[in-house]
Amino acid sequence: MKHEIQSLATKQALADSLKQLLVKKSFSKITVTEIVENCGFNRKTFYYHFEDIYSLLRWMLEQDLLSVVDSNELTSDPEKVIRFALHYIKQNRQLLTCVINELGHDELRNFLYDDFSAPIRLIIQKAETETGRTLDDAYREYLTSFYTSGMTGMIVRVLLRKIPSEEEFIEDMITTFHVSLAALVQARGRRI
Repeated sequence: MKHEIQSLATKQALADSLKQLLVKKSFSKITVTEIVENCGFNRKTFYYHFEDIYSLLRWMLEQDLLSVVDSNELTSDPEKVIRFALHYIKQNRQLLTCVINELGHDELRNFLYDDFSAPIRLIIQKAETETGRTLDDAYREYLTSFYTSGMTGMIVRVLLRKIPSEEEFIEDMITTFHVSLAALVQARGRRI
């Protein structure tokens, strides 16, 4: 247990170092040597924990998303999920832009997909409860995938500033979730 805590602390120090360096220069110009010198470790320590800088970047993003999701205790309220997503983008625009520039849109969508599928599933289950109907598991998973893919795609569009108004975006997404999910559950669900 002590080793796990120490390992996590080391990884976090390396991630914090990378974040500090990202403020000063682009990801492609950052070296392992700079990362370790910035936080007082050596290259061997870095490579013990990470395969390369890309794996550190992936780990850092995963940790950021997990900590924010856990701390906000996302519910089945679509508005809270959407507002959380926009807040996360505002707080981490530089990091997320770096991910897009270095790893591509698909990689960012994959990161976001894993973290948003659970809240989307809760939203679908809430729609089932509210309508008094239940979906079969396969269709529920289809809807989870469909809505999560749509949401993560829209988050990337917000990040790239291709959405004119965040408030309008929030209202559109909330309306889409409420109206379409209720209709789909009503049409495809069985009475409870």
